[in-house]
Amino acid sequence: MPFRPPSPTAVGERLRSRTTDAWLAELRAAGLPSVAVRTDLAALAADPAFARAVLPPDAHVPYARPAAPWTFTEETPA
Repeated sequence: MPFRPPSPTAVGERLRSRTTDAWLAELRAAGLPSVAVRTDLAALAADPAFARAVLPPDAHVPYARPAAPWTFTEETPA
């Protein structure tokens, strides 16, 4: 019999059957990097999981914003 993926409804029901912390523990134990879904976007800047990706508000910009995915240096080739 061919594999038949579960319906989105069944997946949602299964995910709701346990707490976020329980799922995170199981996923991490299986070696899968994981974080909880954040619904409060204002809290991302204070979340250590997003420390490198989100810049917090500062004296010049009063809101959190995505960090650039690159950096530049002023090194000159020898």
